[in-house]
Amino acid sequence: DMRIRFLIQKAAEYVFRRKGNFLLTTLVIATALYMLCDVFQMSAKSTYYIYETEHVFTDTDFVNVNILMTEQGSNGYDENVGRFLNRLKEQYGERAGKFMLLPVNYIQEGTEKRADTLYVDENLFDLCRVSFTEEKTRTDDTDMLYGYVCQEKLGEFPVGTILENANLGTKTRIVGYFEKGEKWAENLLFHSSDAVVCLDDYIVSVMDDAYFESSPLFYSNIYNSVYVRTAQGEQMGDLKFAVKALAKECGIKCYVNTMEDLVAAQRQENAELWKAIGIMLSFAIFVAMLGVGTAFLSDVFCWQKELAIMHVCGISRFELFWVIAFENLLKAILGVGAAFGLFAHSLDQADQMIFVQRVVPGVLVGVVVFIICASGIAFRAIWRKKVMTIIGEARL
Repeated sequence: DMRIRFLIQKAAEYVFRRKGNFLLTTLVIATALYMLCDVFQMSAKSTYYIYETEHVFTDTDFVNVNILMTEQGSNGYDENVGRFLNRLKEQYGERAGKFMLLPVNYIQEGTEKRADTLYVDENLFDLCRVSFTEEKTRTDDTDMLYGYVCQEKLGEFPVGTILENANLGTKTRIVGYFEKGEKWAENLLFHSSDAVVCLDDYIVSVMDDAYFESSPLFYSNIYNSVYVRTAQGEQMGDLKFAVKALAKECGIKCYVNTMEDLVAAQRQENAELWKAIGIMLSFAIFVAMLGVGTAFLSDVFCWQKELAIMHVCGISRFELFWVIAFENLLKAILGVGAAFGLFAHSLDQADQMIFVQRVVPGVLVGVVVFIICASGIAFRAIWRKKVMTIIGEARL
């Protein structure tokens, strides 16, 4: 349509004639958006951790045992932790288990390699939503552990590979694999830098009890990754009470929480965080609206005469509004691109994923709505002047 092309051309001509104003306004938009991204990212991370942690577990019919580390290193405390874990196993059998995340030095065919390893009690392999594909039958040799690697790592660790722990001497046979992108719960739920652990670069092995036999200090690696599942028909409250009583009997201090307890505690922390974020968010939005709105008004007032002339020449008010909106949207596109690019570059991979999924869509919608509203306000502000008065000022 020639009319639309004409309006776009006029807006582009104006942008070219006033490059300084255009770039300055774009810089204001980018700065304001960067501030907003920073605030929204803090909020998104706190809520995302809850979603991600809940989603990674197969079910939530368990209690998490958080053994307090305040007594770590004191006389006999680590031994008491070991006694407590043994009592849990005796009392709850296959319903109780633990896992730990450790970097391990392995020897593979004479070559030493270091690999992050997730050690899991055999009865806890189905704790999280990880699908293990077994291609080799597990050995009955009690001196040989079994493990899995990411499918993409099978070239480095083929099924049947035997890895020897360089420090303990125990051996692990790779019997299968899991798909790329599988995730496992963190040692510390909601209190770590990441909500979950991506297993792509991990070896997942059945638990190596040789660590605890070599030194009880290794129990510190499982202080918040002990789980006890509920029996059918058992009340969570009864299980929590029984586990706490057993811990007291063994001389250790711990918190016993359901997933519901952990989520409620995290939501409370988020509420406290939002009190601080709310102040920052209000300030950021105020600065953004003030800065960008002022810049828009200034630009529009600079070319009100051209708008008046176009109106006299037959361009409708609606079409003039979209000339202004087009210019402002062009500024917004450049500002958004600069702000999003710089902010995303400052984040690690996990935070970038949260930013793209949870911050970008909301901010983009907000920017479009704000641009249209701000353009409308700016247009109404200049339209209060009579067209002929503006033309008279231009000495036509």
